[in-house]
Amino acid sequence: MTPAKWHWFLILLLLPGCGWLGVSRRVGCDGPRALEVVEARNGRFHSLVVMGEMVVRSMTNEHRLRMVGAFLGPDYGLVKLFLPTGDPVVFVSSVPGKVTILDFTEGTFSRKDAGGGWVNLGGDLEIPLDQLSSTFYGGVRPIEFDGMSCLENMKDGHVRVVLWGTGVEELEQEIRLRSMEGPVEGFELREGGTPRFEVTYEGSMEMDGELLPEEILVELPVHLAALDIRLRKVMVNPKIGAEQFALEIPDLFIEK
Repeated sequence: MTPAKWHWFLILLLLPGCGWLGVSRRVGCDGPRALEVVEARNGRFHSLVVMGEMVVRSMTNEHRLRMVGAFLGPDYGLVKLFLPTGDPVVFVSSVPGKVTILDFTEGTFSRKDAGGGWVNLGGDLEIPLDQLSSTFYGGVRPIEFDGMSCLENMKDGHVRVVLWGTGVEELEQEIRLRSMEGPVEGFELREGGTPRFEVTYEGSMEMDGELLPEEILVELPVHLAALDIRLRKVMVNPKIGAEQFALEIPDLFIEK
């Protein structure tokens, strides 16, 4: 090879993505195997009770809340939010097909169909119900899909799996893993290419023999809002009955 050709070869080698000296290379990986790792973790959590703090941030406000939550499988959930003083703010109960919301700031309640997968808790808090329980133990529930891609970073081993949904809403899910063996580092849900819900897990702590995230960062880009959840106490697989997820409507509350 002539000196001139060597010169151009070295330039190409140093360009990002064109060689070993540029940006880290990504190669295809085994997507089904990565999903098996995700589902294996989901299978270890049948029920969950969590306690912690939540900071709700928007463009103009920041609210600090105390939180108590309970979950039974992917279908039953109960989240109670309180002011630091202990006064109740919002209670949300999810059972198969129905969501009940008590808003103590307005003295109202509402019952909504849970079939759509998303529920608006008021203001900028719109969440996907089927991801709620897995988020608190540092997991993710893969969407129904008819296509996938999997890329592994050759430098650090990080893995990204993208699932393309089967519905007409053009739903996509990107799952981030530290390696092909896990754990899950976060995930993102997009509709029509627009990010709607992104979760990132930070730190780790051991509770009842399981490693759980210390902090859960939730981004709601459509609403320009974010949640910062810090777990203080977690009970893994306690005995919980479905009847414990019913909410009693307080007297004088008005249906919204």
